[in-house]
Amino acid sequence: MMVESYIVHIYRRDEAVPTKILGTVEKVGKRDKSSFENLNELWAILASAKGERSGGERGPGENSGNPAPTTL
Repeated sequence: MMVESYIVHIYRRDEAVPTKILGTVEKVGKRDKSSFENLNELWAILASAKGERSGGERGPGENSGNPAPTTL
């Protein structure tokens, strides 16, 4: 398994709605950046950068039985 490194910049977070965050994701060594507006978009960026998610992996809040993380 190859380890991948990312830089995640969070510019805004809504304390009333913890899943609402604004920021960018950059893969270390690459110039491309992707922006996100919530945890689900952040998860989708990280999952697609990995290639594809395996069937057992779930993103934040996707009926995983655990609540979405509120802090990063």
